Amino acid sequence: MESSALRLGAPYLAVLALALAQCLSCADAHNSSSSSSSSDSDSDGAAAWPSPVGLCLGLAAVAVVQVGVTLPYYYALRTGLLPRPFIQVQRSSAATRRAEEGVGAAARSMFLRGVAKHLSNPEGFVLMGGYLAGTWMFNLMPASYYVLWGSRASLVDVALQLLVNDLYQTLAHLAEHQIKAVYRHAHKPHHKHTSPVLFDAFDGDFLDTVFMILIPLYATCLTMAYVLGRDVSVWSYMIFGSVYANYLCLIHSEYEHPWDALFMKLGIGTPADHHVHHKLFNRNFGHLFMYWDKLFGTYTDPRSVTKHFVCAQGR
Repeated sequence: MESSALRLGAPYLAVLALALAQCLSCADAHNSSSSSSSSDSDSDGAAAWPSPVGLCLGLAAVAVVQVGVTLPYYYALRTGLLPRPFIQVQRSSAATRRAEEGVGAAARSMFLRGVAKHLSNPEGFVLMGGYLAGTWMFNLMPASYYVLWGSRASLVDVALQLLVNDLYQTLAHLAEHQIKAVYRHAHKPHHKHTSPVLFDAFDGDFLDTVFMILIPLYATCLTMAYVLGRDVSVWSYMIFGSVYANYLCLIHSEYEHPWDALFMKLGIGTPADHHVHHKLFNRNFGHLFMYWDKLFGTYTDPRSVTKHFVCAQGR
């Protein structure tokens, strides 16, 4: 069983290893050029700290979308202001909903406790914020990211970052499942949620966040600059980051979204697609898109899983 699992995972691990090797060599080149330009500009040999304005704007953009859009929208789902069907059959009874979410003041109290846990989770926004601050302030990003007012957003760069990042994240996710030691220590804690809710998006182990979120994020940044030759602006990075972080939360929602039918036709990941992974374990490794799963032969349409999913039962 172990050898067959290794054979199955070998192609994915090989591609991920090549991608990481490429990115490490790019990082090497980037660090060398940064060091040389720093020594040219600083007579004492100490690298100057970059302005934190771009970093602060980026963090603020993610926070504003999370607090101003994602969480109020989820509150409307939880309280019935925006009635939407559940993803999984096990949640679809009214009794289950009342027990899990409460009614009236109890519902509001439970929601606020969930928000506090979600936002303060060390494996989530705390660790990602630390990564963003570290890579920015230690000049680890390509030079184009530090040009603030002389640059503008590019939707092409935003789309490319989303696609490239989802490829790396899918490969890292596959690798986590194939390497037993990594799965046991890093990813298994997240799989305790077989029927997740939005607040479970970053509930796992910090190693899981490092391996499946932070490494793909940095690999994407280097790939855009040194493989695809794109001068990505900080504004494009902000839009990408805001979409990425918030959509990772939305695909863990226990409710169907109004746009899910359209997104499914376009190959964009939906909560039902991601719930398939939490329920069936070895299917649907992608997050933002299902293109890579369809390419690797690991995609399962939730509409075909009648036992677990409401959308498969024609409501």
